[in-house]
Amino acid sequence: MFQYVHEIDHFLDSRANLGIKPGLDRMYFLLEAQKHPENRLKAIHIAGTNGKGSTLTYIESVLSTSHYKVGTFTSPSMSTRNDMIKINGTPLFDKDFLKYFNQLSESIEQLDKVGDSPSSFEIIVAIAIGYLADHADITILEAGMGGREDATNCITPILSVITTIGFDHTSFLGDTLEKIASHKAGIIKENIPVVIGKVPKEAIDVIRSEAEKKNAPVTEFGKDFSMEAKLETGRFTFRSDHHVLNLQTKMNGQHQLENASLAVMAVLKLNLNIASTDIIKGIQSAQLLGRFEKIHEDPEIIIDAAHNTEGVIAFLETVKKFYPNRKKQVIFAVYKDKPISQMLEKIESVFQEIAFTTFDHPRACNAERLYEMSKLERKSFNKNWEKLIDDMVSDGEAPLTFIVGSLEFVALVRRKLV
Repeated sequence: MFQYVHEIDHFLDSRANLGIKPGLDRMYFLLEAQKHPENRLKAIHIAGTNGKGSTLTYIESVLSTSHYKVGTFTSPSMSTRNDMIKINGTPLFDKDFLKYFNQLSESIEQLDKVGDSPSSFEIIVAIAIGYLADHADITILEAGMGGREDATNCITPILSVITTIGFDHTSFLGDTLEKIASHKAGIIKENIPVVIGKVPKEAIDVIRSEAEKKNAPVTEFGKDFSMEAKLETGRFTFRSDHHVLNLQTKMNGQHQLENASLAVMAVLKLNLNIASTDIIKGIQSAQLLGRFEKIHEDPEIIIDAAHNTEGVIAFLETVKKFYPNRKKQVIFAVYKDKPISQMLEKIESVFQEIAFTTFDHPRACNAERLYEMSKLERKSFNKNWEKLIDDMVSDGEAPLTFIVGSLEFVALVRRKLV
C-alpha cells in the first residue's frame, strides 16, 4: 500500500527489466482483486502496427463532442503515467491512481512471490480498466503490442478496430505479415464487429479468416468505406454506403486522413446516432501529441512518433510534402530490436544530415552503433541526448530539426522542451 504517487512511479520503474510479458493469466489474476471490472467495461479495442493513437484520438474527440464521458488508455505517455488514463482528455487524478493501484497491491505481491511478476504495463492496464469501468460511458483501449496476448485483450469490446499491419516487434509477433496479422486479429471476439483500416493483402486474408471463425461482421477500408483527400489543406471526403461527409483535420499527412476515416467508420458502427455536425467538429478539433508536432520555434523542432519502417515512410512523405526545399536535419534514437537498417535507408534518402543519440532504456540502441550503420557523410553521435538537444537549441544556426525513431525518446524530448 502506497500513500504517494511518486512511490508508485518508483515501484513501476523498478520493474522495467521485466520487459514485455505476453499472456493474459496475470491480468485476470489482477482483475480478480477488483471484482473483474472488465465485465462492466463498454470498450472499443484498437490494435495495429501504426495509427492506433491517432485513430483513438479521433474517435475520442467525436464521442466527447457528442457529450459522452470517454475514457482512454494509451501508451506510452508523452508526460506522466497518469496521462495514459484519461476521461475526456483529463488525466487520472493522483488520488485515483493511488486508490486503484492499492486495490492491486496484494495480488501483485502474490504474483511476485510465485515468480510470475506482472509487468509495469500489465499493472497500469489493470488500473485503467478498473478506473474507466467505474467512471466512463465508453472507453477506448489501445493495445500495447500485438493483440492476441496483449494485456488489453482481457476485455470483450463492443467494437474491435485494426488500423494497419506492418513489421514491428518481429521477435515477439513473427517475421511475416501473416504472422503479425494473426496477433493483431486476436482482438476479434465472437459476434463483435471489427473495422479494418488500410492493410496489405497478406494481412487482410488472415484478419478475414479470424473474423469468419468468430462470426464477427467485418467493415474494410477500400471496400466498405473510403476517403478522397486534398493533402495540402487537410480536407477530405469520407464515403460509405450510407454517408458522405466533408471533413478536415489538423493532423498532417496522408496517413492521418486514413486514420481519421477509419475513426469515422468506427464511430458510425457504434450505432449511437452521432450527429454529422459532431463528427465534423470532432475530427477537426482532434490533436495528438508527438505526431508531426512542432515543439520549439527557434530553432524549429518537430517531433514524430515514427518508430518502425512503415511509420518512417509515412513521416518522410509528410516531410517531403510540407518542407521539400528547407535545409533540415534529423535526430534519431531507436530500440535495438527495430529494423534499423531499413529505417535508416529510408531516412537517409530524404535527409543529408543526421545526429544519433540514445536514451535510458534497456532496449535502446547504442548511439555509436547507429553512427557506424549510417551511410551519410554528414553524421554525428552524442551518447547524452539532453546535451545534444541543449547544444542544438543554443545554436542560433541550427536548421529545421526533426526528431524520430522511438515513441519513448520523443516523449522524453517533449517533456524537456515543452
